[in-house]
Amino acid sequence: MTPEQQTQIAALDRIHGGSLSPEFVAATYQLFAPTAPSPEHVRRDLAYGGHKHQKFDRYGLPDKSDIIVYIHGGGFVAGSKGNPDSPFFANIGAWAEASGMQAVVPDYRLAPDHPYPDARDDITSVVGLLHRERPDARIWLVGQSAGAAHVADALAFGQRQNVPLPVAGVIMFSGIYDPPSAGTHPGISAYYGTPSERTGNLPQLGRIRVPALYTVSQYDPPLFRQQAQALRDAYPQADLRELPHHNHLSTALSIGGPQDDVGAMLLDFIRQNTSAHTA
Repeated sequence: MTPEQQTQIAALDRIHGGSLSPEFVAATYQLFAPTAPSPEHVRRDLAYGGHKHQKFDRYGLPDKSDIIVYIHGGGFVAGSKGNPDSPFFANIGAWAEASGMQAVVPDYRLAPDHPYPDARDDITSVVGLLHRERPDARIWLVGQSAGAAHVADALAFGQRQNVPLPVAGVIMFSGIYDPPSAGTHPGISAYYGTPSERTGNLPQLGRIRVPALYTVSQYDPPLFRQQAQALRDAYPQADLRELPHHNHLSTALSIGGPQDDVGAMLLDFIRQNTSAHTA
């Protein structure tokens, strides 16, 4: 992101103090909308199930061997893959297409009507569909906030069932990795239930065999910094990176824009692990 955007991100943190209020969300979206790229090829609302939220948008050409699957956040009770009038998260599709890949951005079922594990199962369904369609493709699963929590849930469930997700690698921005210790925020409780009802993921995340990159942002709220520390404490060798100048939302919103540090980091992760896999 540009120096001007960095300055405004810091100002937003001073004004909102780490709160993910509607005003903070709107201001961050407005900051990145003018610089978000537009995709050339998109197919919208492709169904992967019967529920109204079980649809995805697909960006880029279908012959590309690398597929980015981006799972949006929204506090477990809100959020969407976007629509034709919004630059988000078409920016990720445009970035993937410009980088020689394709991207899939799904919606998924939301709490409170659909508590745990429904969103986890939706993510697993999307990945399974893409793998059956293109078993030779490399699927890179990326989640942000609640989306990262769903990715962690899917990875951990695959470990518990001894049926790992068919992905080449995973990237989680500002996620929840240990739901029992994540407090009683209304959205978290609506999805996972009370802390005593929740399933922890840290033991399984330490055993996954696919490359994994975790990030926490400089201006993330305390909950996400605490979750990053819990991951580090349980799994010291985890590839956990702090992203300077970013807030909770800017990681995904800035992808594909000018001076794109997050997109460059993702491409480096993908290229390194593609080379390691094919060596």
